[in-house]
Amino acid sequence: MPTLYLIGHTVLDICLLRRGPQDLPYSTTLLAIAVALSGLLGYPTMRALPPGTPTPVLDLILAMALAAGYLYLVLRFHGLAARFVQSATALFATDCVISALSLPLLELGGSESQATMLGLTGLIIWNLVIIAHILRNALDASLGMGFAWALGYVMSSGLIMQAMHA
Repeated sequence: MPTLYLIGHTVLDICLLRRGPQDLPYSTTLLAIAVALSGLLGYPTMRALPPGTPTPVLDLILAMALAAGYLYLVLRFHGLAARFVQSATALFATDCVISALSLPLLELGGSESQATMLGLTGLIIWNLVIIAHILRNALDASLGMGFAWALGYVMSSGLIMQAMHA
């Protein structure tokens, strides 16, 4: 297995759209680590965002399950389920980067600050581009198709999360 440094470098390259999920090793252990770190970094982020959800742990678990489930269904639909481990690892590992970058914004500016909201909006857009990039590579598709699947994920998970709190 490649060193942690090489894996971290690959994840950053995925965030910068220079590499794809296929460049990560196929490792369920690495996937489990990425999921765990994503959860650990995602929890304080969810707690800091207004209007504070009464069930942040449940919301985080549901959001992570939706991400994994959506990815698996899209890959399976295209006959590419074998790419799930590397694609999910990329999805959760890049989420760690986005979450890590959002934490200082939330701590320094507070969740109500205009500068914080601008920074978070930028991270959300960047995250959408990263998800599209991961899907494009995983599906051997165009960036436009990657964006279509990424938008489908964001919209469907948002609707499900909203319905959960209705």
